[in-house]
Amino acid sequence: TVSISLYLAGSDNKPTGSPLRTTTFGSTSLTTTPTWHEFKFSNAYYVTAGTKYALVVSATGGASGNLVCWRVNTSGTYSRGMKATSANHGATWTAYSVQDFAFKEGGSQ
Repeated sequence: TVSISLYLAGSDNKPTGSPLRTTTFGSTSLTTTPTWHEFKFSNAYYVTAGTKYALVVSATGGASGNLVCWRVNTSGTYSRGMKATSANHGATWTAYSVQDFAFKEGGSQ
């Protein structure tokens, strides 16, 4: 099972508190070819301009050879976000200020 969660981000740009929204899906819905996937939260969350948020992708179960990959922009052209990773379920984070994970936001439907 893979989860995508929306968090508030602290002054260090890392997730803080409890998830604001979460959606889950089976990893078998993913492909090995890079492509955009659409995932929706079951209830809308209205973001506020000027507030920092973090999207966190995590997985349960599986084996060490099975990975969920997320495209990364390494050119550093987007100054309002950054990539961060955690190897211990979010206890600590390593930030990469010149890299960003790719995502698109949308409105509620």
